[in-house]
Amino acid sequence: MKLTLPLRQAAALLVTVLSLIAFAASGWQWRERRLIGAAVQTLLAGRDIGPERRFGAPDSVRLAYALYLAGREDTQGAEELLAVLGQSSSPDTAAKALYDLGNLYLRRAMDAVERTEPTQAGTLAELAKQAYRRALRLRPDDWAAKYNYEVAARLMPDFERVDSGSEPLPEEESARKLWTRVPGFPRGLP
Repeated sequence: MKLTLPLRQAAALLVTVLSLIAFAASGWQWRERRLIGAAVQTLLAGRDIGPERRFGAPDSVRLAYALYLAGREDTQGAEELLAVLGQSSSPDTAAKALYDLGNLYLRRAMDAVERTEPTQAGTLAELAKQAYRRALRLRPDDWAAKYNYEVAARLMPDFERVDSGSEPLPEEESARKLWTRVPGFPRGLP
């Protein structure tokens, strides 16, 4: 007994099978997006998702994990992850990572200013400016990166080195002299 389907029935069966495959694929994509969103929300809420969910995770989850690390005061881990993501082939991911890296450096620079450590503040402010510049090359219309770059520049502006020909001042005295000339954040009313 030979089974043959008329051409119309075969075409209808093929369309039905392809529709089911497309429906299953869209359902799978929806599930994946939901899981990614849940992981990001969990991390941004300050709870870890565990290494099994971070391993091989999409860039959005890895960015959220870097912010989670920064919130847990693991600045070294956050810096390393953001630096890696800043090299991403996706310009959007790289720009976001570089912006977050600049924010991390800027916060640390401002803390150094509060602790009156001008050398460290200057180094961190320069790192923040570099990260913001790289982010702005990828997304020139990013207003937040432009604003934060300006904050970092005001915290530690670029100075031209002038050689006076005299002996260098001791570290503490030169830092104090430099720091009194550096414009900072105004405090209080005029």
